[in-house]
Amino acid sequence: MKSLIADVLSKNITLPFQCVMVAKPGILLTPYRKLKEEMLFCTKKMEKSIASFDTYTQKIA
Repeated sequence: MKSLIADVLSKNITLPFQCVMVAKPGILLTPYRKLKEEMLFCTKKMEKSIASFDTYTQKIA
């Protein structure tokens, strides 16, 4: 498992971790609806990259 992670890191495949950390400065000023949309967008982005990550891991497995 460790070698898989190293392999992924060496190929520079980056999951959008900045999307996980949605709490940006001044987020409290953001209207709830906008925040919800942003989180939804980030979730879709995460799902997409996780799906492509899964495809990648299946290819090298």
